[in-house]
Amino acid sequence: AHRLVLTGSEPLFKATLTGLTPPQMRLLKAIAAHTPRELTGQAFSRASSMQPSSINYAIKALQEEDLVERVDDVWRIVDPLFGEWLVAL
Repeated sequence: AHRLVLTGSEPLFKATLTGLTPPQMRLLKAIAAHTPRELTGQAFSRASSMQPSSINYAIKALQEEDLVERVDDVWRIVDPLFGEWLVAL
């Protein structure tokens, strides 16, 4: 059933990615995979293959689109199913 929901949501998830820049997509996927506490630290910068300045720029856009949030000092994807789908890409 869970797999069916992910598959059924795929068109919506793909449409969400359409409006994002490549750095925003890279950051979104990295947050989904790592649920980091710190976005601009060396470890996450290396994991995301992004410079801290690019991360700062991209995170603002992702927050404005309500795609990511910081909860209990951890960055995460707002929609858990979308996060799972991103990790599977």
